Amino acid sequence: MRYALHVALPSEHDQPPGKQDEPFDPDVSETLDSSIRPGIPPEYDPDVSETLDSSVRPGAAGNLDETVDPSGVAKGRVPESQAETADPAGGEEFELDSTYHPPGMPVRIAGFLIKGVIGSGGMGTVYMARQDHPRRTVAVKVINPGVTNPRALKRFDFEAQMLARLHHPGIAQIYEAGTWDEGAGGVPYFAMEYVAGAKILTDYAKDRKLDTRKRLELILQTCEAVGHGHTKGVIHRDLKPGNILVTGDGRVKIIDFGVARSTDSDAAATMATGAHDIVGTLQYMAPEQCSGDVHDLDSAADVYAIGVTAYELLSDDLPYDVSGKGLASAIRIITEDHPSTLGSVDASLRGEVSMIIAKAMSKEREDRYRTASELGDDLRRYLAGDAILACPPTVMTTLRRVIRRNKGAVLGLAIILILLSISAMAGVFALINRNQALEARNTALAEQAEKHAMVGDLISFFMRDTFDAIVPLANSQEARESVVNISLQYLDRLREQAGSDPSLQRMLSEGLQQAGINRWSLQSGNRGDVDDAIDKWEESIQISDALCAMDPEDIKSLMLSIRGRNLLVDAYRRTGQEQDRAARLEEAEAYVGLLPDPMGDVEQARIVMGVLLDRSRLVPTEGNPEETPAFSRMLSMLNDLNEAFEGDPRVVRDATIVWNRLAYAWSQRGEHERAKQWYERSLESREQILERQGATNTSRRDIVTTHRLIADQEMAMGVQDAAIKRYRTQVIPLMRELVADSPKDIRTRDDLAKGLLEYGLCMIYSGKASEAVMPLSEARIGWSEAAQRSGGDNKSDQKNTRHLLQTEISLAQAYLAAGDPSAGKAAVDRAMELAESARRQWPDSEPIRALEDSAREVRARCLETLGSFGN
Repeated sequence: MRYALHVALPSEHDQPPGKQDEPFDPDVSETLDSSIRPGIPPEYDPDVSETLDSSVRPGAAGNLDETVDPSGVAKGRVPESQAETADPAGGEEFELDSTYHPPGMPVRIAGFLIKGVIGSGGMGTVYMARQDHPRRTVAVKVINPGVTNPRALKRFDFEAQMLARLHHPGIAQIYEAGTWDEGAGGVPYFAMEYVAGAKILTDYAKDRKLDTRKRLELILQTCEAVGHGHTKGVIHRDLKPGNILVTGDGRVKIIDFGVARSTDSDAAATMATGAHDIVGTLQYMAPEQCSGDVHDLDSAADVYAIGVTAYELLSDDLPYDVSGKGLASAIRIITEDHPSTLGSVDASLRGEVSMIIAKAMSKEREDRYRTASELGDDLRRYLAGDAILACPPTVMTTLRRVIRRNKGAVLGLAIILILLSISAMAGVFALINRNQALEARNTALAEQAEKHAMVGDLISFFMRDTFDAIVPLANSQEARESVVNISLQYLDRLREQAGSDPSLQRMLSEGLQQAGINRWSLQSGNRGDVDDAIDKWEESIQISDALCAMDPEDIKSLMLSIRGRNLLVDAYRRTGQEQDRAARLEEAEAYVGLLPDPMGDVEQARIVMGVLLDRSRLVPTEGNPEETPAFSRMLSMLNDLNEAFEGDPRVVRDATIVWNRLAYAWSQRGEHERAKQWYERSLESREQILERQGATNTSRRDIVTTHRLIADQEMAMGVQDAAIKRYRTQVIPLMRELVADSPKDIRTRDDLAKGLLEYGLCMIYSGKASEAVMPLSEARIGWSEAAQRSGGDNKSDQKNTRHLLQTEISLAQAYLAAGDPSAGKAAVDRAMELAESARRQWPDSEPIRALEDSAREVRARCLETLGSFGN
């Protein structure tokens, strides 16, 4: 679940609360000698112990932990100090720590110069070596002396055969196999590709802070590699994160085919395991694999293992916990228990991703994808925005796909979306209303989970995704209002039916928060109901507070309580209700103290940052702002977050918002050089975000906003030429690009009008008023359109009117400087007429009164220049 920090910087105060851009280990146990990873550097070898071999069979006595480690606890990790420093291409000599050369290590094996040990287990040893011809670094796997029983030799030979028949960039390649004789009898070996600098799949994703899409792309690569094996009749049988490596450039490599099974007709002759051995790692085994009947396995077993691996990769959690269980208990859990869906573990994974992984992990193999390639094809469809095969497309998933692929839709599409969404929501609540007798049946839990998932989908899709997609459309105000009204109707039904169900109550609280955000946003069209939005947020925190009281460990509800107060603090600030604002802020700060791990969980940390940002608005306007409690803690938190979640784009963007707020605080104190330094630091990071994550409206708007803020400081510092150049070369061109990309987006058009007005003012203040005519004339058109869109009495309307007034007055000054007092008088006459109308509408507005006075002064100058006083 995503909780956005709703921060409004000095130039962004007119956005609705909550609608601002967001600011802000696996089971690695091994099987027999499969702990000896071909080609994996020792620092990544999670286990060099024998954990599961032919002695582990159904009915074996004793605790499972004595023979197999299903808990994911790695044993026998090779110290990092013993890691190699070889050039990956093998072109340079490499040195290994002398302690990494065990006694008796061979100097050469056939045509390979041995350089050190990568890993060693009970059955064999893997050496790093340099091949003579061609010259390259390889991994050489050799069976250990003394382990020459027929069964071990057969398994070793089988792995070499399996690798020799597989030729795919996602599978470690075998180069050579043979027998090496040092005088004590021939010992088999094979040389294979050395995967330099690789990391285990889950470690790679965590270290790189990969988002969901990037993680799915790694699973897709895995499917492609394993699917190649399936086309060659090879079933891996031990797929898990520990056997899926990722290189530094993001390429997947599947390793360890030591327990693979061939589906060829000669399988019985080459099988490395007995007919009823349990081979593999229990945590990732398909239910049918737990029977130990290797003849009953097919490619669906690998599909299941990929599903479990994907579940772990996406959620940072395992679907089952079999740690410490006896063998019989572990097998019962795998074959009978149903894991929580991905969507229930992480709300952001609801919908199609959850469906794909659930299909891959189906208990019955007939319900799974038949091969890894088939699973990969469905992942590819999802990533491309196409319909998936995991389930028939429902109205809701179809709508979501339309929104995702048609962001430039016309208003007619918006209306169709609303009508179809009504049908979809009717289906959701029909499910909620199903015969209560279901609760007494064995399917009750599954039914309840389905109901919860669909209600959650309703909130995330209809109330957020659909609404946000309609917002940029021209003339969409009525459609947006329809979405809000329909949402409120169904929230009323959810309120009636949620009863005492904590999950539905929590969803109701979340839905009320989103409904309030949507309701607030309508005020730009004079249709919003600010009081209703506040009422929704107040009701939301009443529900979440009650859930917290019932279960102090309910972190999701606790975060809803804090987030709801963030929304209210911002709303009360904008409506001038300072007493209510202060009360809710103090409550939010108290709730923040209840978070169990604000520095270990990025979402908790960002919630804390949001509260601190609210507090930072109230810091004194004198002294060093960096030494105030709010800023001091935020800066300290940012350092800690950067260490804990280095590279996380959310954390990086949070930092830029804090720096911008701090820069604003310095600017208020007249310390414009200090302010500029903080803004420049923010700009550098925001440009890095754009470079790494790609250009989005948010990232580009962040950059242009920061350029504007820097230009403000340059003007205040007296370096007007620098400010004018920044507007001419950065601000205005970037704003025009945003408008060109989203011509119907009201916000980007208003941003351009604001930028043109500020550019013109820079010209006037710099003594170049005659050059301001063009940008101010264009700004006048933009603000006139903005004023025509509204016409009510709310704060947004007053803001647009003030901007138009300022533009007309500035344009009159520019015309005067350009020697055209007639045009200047026409502009100021429009300003006077507008000021009189605005003063009647907002009689207590000091800014409008001041602008009216300025208009009179400029008009007098125009008349004086024309020599027509009194006319």
